[in-house]
Amino acid sequence: MTGILDFGTDETAQAGGAAPSIHGSDMDTSIVQLHTTASTSPTVNDDINSTPPFRVGSIWVRLDTNQRWQCDDNTNGAAVWTELTGGANTDLSNLTATGQDKLCAAWVNFNGTGTVAIRDSFNVSSITDNGVGNYTMNFASALSNANYAPSFAKQLVATSTSPSVDITTMLAASIRFRTLENAVVVDPVIVTATINGGL
Repeated sequence: MTGILDFGTDETAQAGGAAPSIHGSDMDTSIVQLHTTASTSPTVNDDINSTPPFRVGSIWVRLDTNQRWQCDDNTNGAAVWTELTGGANTDLSNLTATGQDKLCAAWVNFNGTGTVAIRDSFNVSSITDNGVGNYTMNFASALSNANYAPSFAKQLVATSTSPSVDITTMLAASIRFRTLENAVVVDPVIVTATINGGL
């Protein structure tokens, strides 16, 4: 996807104190051009004679990386573009400690019956089966401390008036918990756990 906007100024309107108008066809040297592309960056050949032509002051926006460049020299075959902003770094390692505390540090969806099996997960290395309805969720990367906020859900094994999940032990590297129905431990087919805290 590409798009081009040419912004021209109406000197008469400006002299009268009115806001500048925008022209789609003015091609004088006062025009600053805004060019958007889906996934390409400007080169030395994006110059005064290219299609479209660029002028000094033109802005190039690459949408997939959120990068912007400004044309400082539009000489034919030797255009100079200066990057104004870098692409956003979305890697979790780029977050500050405060930012990491606001993210989900680990989550898991596993089968709690028979041989325990993880269906899908993030930052969970394994689930230890400690007996009926008793599990340990082991983190691939330990959290910064044991003061995180866990949340659990499970599928009912039978009709129950009081399903619950009890936390047994919270450590930076793991959390142990039990799944119960009517105060009796059970092995649910679906068990999910989400951990919010700092890594």
